[in-house]
Amino acid sequence: VRIECHGGVVTRLDLSGLNLMSSVPASIGGLTGLTHLSLDGNDLLVELPAQIGALVNLNSLTLADAGVNGALPSQIGQLTSLTRLDLSNNDFNGNLPTDLLRLSSLTHLDLTGNSFVGSVPAGLEALPHLDHCGVRGSSDALDNCFESCPAACCE
Repeated sequence: VRIECHGGVVTRLDLSGLNLMSSVPASIGGLTGLTHLSLDGNDLLVELPAQIGALVNLNSLTLADAGVNGALPSQIGQLTSLTRLDLSNNDFNGNLPTDLLRLSSLTHLDLTGNSFVGSVPAGLEALPHLDHCGVRGSSDALDNCFESCPAACCE
């Protein structure tokens, strides 16, 4: 567990590897000063709440192997400060929201090992700072979607 505060505001919350079997509460949206949130290595077995979109100062969101399921909420597109988004090895499903195109600061995007359907929103591979975009194993449709993307980006 790692919690950092600056000026009485929680800026970093790292609950990685605790094998938590709980939900991500909607009140997470009240931590608007968060810049880093890591819940990887847990067994949450819940959907990501729409209130995640209130974390507008978030630079890094890591949910790898966290047991998150359901659709990726469109409010993820409100996190325009994100540089790292790792949603790998969960059970996200449904279509990828076109709101991902608003994440123009992303350098790292990992969607591998999920159950997304459909295609990647047109233009996602062209985000200006993206240098890693893992999509393999998310669905057959996504596995071949970044043909115009540089090799370093298509892992």
